[in-house]
Amino acid sequence: MVVVGSQASSGLTWTDKGGVTPSGALPTTDGTPGFQVWRSREYTRMWNAVAPAIKAVDATIQVVGPVISNPQSVTGASTVTTAITTGPSDSSWQDSTDYIPYLMAHGVPKPDVVSFHSYGNYLGSSSTDASYFSGLQYALNTYLSLDDVSMGTTPAWITETNIDAGFLDSTDYRAATQLGSAWMADEMAAYCQQAPKVQQLFQFEAANTNTWSLFSNINAPANCYPQPSCLGIKASEPTLEYWLIYWASRYFPAGSKIAPVTNVPAGYVALAVQPPGSSKVSVLVVNVQTGASPGVGTAGTATVQLSGATSTDTQEVVIDGSADETNGPGVTDLGAVSTVNLSLAGYGVAILSFNTAATSDTTAPSVPANLRTTATASSSIALAWDASTDNVGGSGVAGYRLYRGGTLLTTIPAGSGLSYTDTALSANTSYSYTISAYDYAGNASAQSGALSASTTSTAVSGDCNSDGHVTIIDLSILLSHYGAAYPACDFHNDGYVSIIDLSILLSNYGR
Repeated sequence: MVVVGSQASSGLTWTDKGGVTPSGALPTTDGTPGFQVWRSREYTRMWNAVAPAIKAVDATIQVVGPVISNPQSVTGASTVTTAITTGPSDSSWQDSTDYIPYLMAHGVPKPDVVSFHSYGNYLGSSSTDASYFSGLQYALNTYLSLDDVSMGTTPAWITETNIDAGFLDSTDYRAATQLGSAWMADEMAAYCQQAPKVQQLFQFEAANTNTWSLFSNINAPANCYPQPSCLGIKASEPTLEYWLIYWASRYFPAGSKIAPVTNVPAGYVALAVQPPGSSKVSVLVVNVQTGASPGVGTAGTATVQLSGATSTDTQEVVIDGSADETNGPGVTDLGAVSTVNLSLAGYGVAILSFNTAATSDTTAPSVPANLRTTATASSSIALAWDASTDNVGGSGVAGYRLYRGGTLLTTIPAGSGLSYTDTALSANTSYSYTISAYDYAGNASAQSGALSASTTSTAVSGDCNSDGHVTIIDLSILLSHYGAAYPACDFHNDGYVSIIDLSILLSNYGR
């Protein structure tokens, strides 16, 4: 049983000051034999010339350095560094000439933030599932043993994370499945629990929640991992890693404080935080039990219990092999429970939110006003509404419950926006919606007046992603499935995507 305390201690305190983009092209060589990266002494000399000049222009700029991977081989003053794939098998790189210790000792000014990145493994498809998790722990131990002691109170910032330094081949999609989401959650928990040593942990950027935004600069098909064309999914579809970032960024916001976690069973990882200014405790539980089937892991159960407080409203999001990759997992409202029994299908992540607000608040929020449609298509209806308010001194609006035909459709937590798109609907069909608001004390408003909305008669021919319009996205999807059996773009209904289907799409382009 995972036991979670309700009182937080150390905080995640990094504030982003913005970036600085240098002008001019980077050098193609640093003058060292074999064209390797700079040595720590060369790097520090460069730092001592550039960093003071930056500060002289604007003293509020935060100077960050260096970005290194683990390990870096710098065995002496005249030895060039070597990347991990060709580095030494011993720990000779761990000496006084490593980048961070040397820069912290000789840099003027010292970095405001020290950044680094790490890998789970580097053997591509030859890597085992277990090696990914053990490699993550190795990277953390290396940081704590060498770099942390040199940095003092200087914040550390994880600027990049890779499950594998060597691309997996075009048939190995483990990192795009439940393994990838569990590994990323494991890393998040591992580094977050070092706060305040690692004060900046994950700067999630998921502003556009409907596009593929996790990976770039990977060419298909030779190295197509984990591009959608390798997986046979639409180019706009995210993977489970995406949904981990989507939900973690909402339940583990910047400024959260670490809450105590004990009794974590073997094969699981757990992290708990208290979001800033909130009575809630967010809990991340990860099943990292490896199994015989690569990328799948071993299914398991775990119990999470809130200690020292009771929850007036508990929410749950589960990201595992049973989750819908296209639409993502939804939020399940569990009610006023302080103990939750989890069941994860192999590698998986559960995000829980316990609300510890006192129950003295007995007044419900106002009924959400102006429930309306903002767009309709043959298989979807987009809805929006105005924000509710809670009574003065109340616990605050915690979220909204949207109903379709009188049945709960979904729960939208506060901070996730005032809109929702209902998908997978039937064409030319009328649906009825109502919405209510609830607060952190568990009080719920009455449901709004019913809104009747209808889907359009048929999809526009050429609309591969069923959003009611024929755009460049549909053209991209069609071309990525050209010659294949892909019903969404087979407008001619002859069993495969052909030049005829392309012609149909182009004739309707822009509609």
